[in-house]
Amino acid sequence: MDDFRRDLDVVRDVFNDAFSTNWHFLPATLEEHLFSAKYLSLVTDPSLVTIVEHHGKAVGVLMCVVDVNPVLQSLGGKAGPLSYMKLMRGKKRMRTLVVYAVGIRKAYQRTRAYVLLCHALLQTSQGFDILESTWMSPGNVLAVAASRRMGMVEHKHFRIYRKSLCNGDMQGIGR
Repeated sequence: MDDFRRDLDVVRDVFNDAFSTNWHFLPATLEEHLFSAKYLSLVTDPSLVTIVEHHGKAVGVLMCVVDVNPVLQSLGGKAGPLSYMKLMRGKKRMRTLVVYAVGIRKAYQRTRAYVLLCHALLQTSQGFDILESTWMSPGNVLAVAASRRMGMVEHKHFRIYRKSLCNGDMQGIGR
């Protein structure tokens, strides 16, 4: 936390490099990253973020958050100072850790950086009852294999649907 903005830029730089060839990835600008970080600070703290370095250069990042959804649901959609206080008080009772993002620079993928991040995840998850991950592409073989090795099982499935509109076929749309 000594240089929060510098650390945020390091995380952004690693993630932009690590995910650059993913079909769904758009590089984050500094402004976007700062905006996201402002709200992520409500559900994470520095002890849930690990940065792996090689010769002083950041090469991998593990970012975890606590699952705030049960507390948010209990607020019933209300926002305000009282709700904020309930959220902050409820954070102490949150027992689910969510792997928000893991990224390793392209040049360091399939190196010990991967092993170090897995070890860091096991250390970080101590003291929590449940470990979950955010959306994980089935094509991300390393992440899927690491999750299975840690005893994680598939929990939810998401799909992306597509329809060609080039032929003017709008049948069923708007019904």
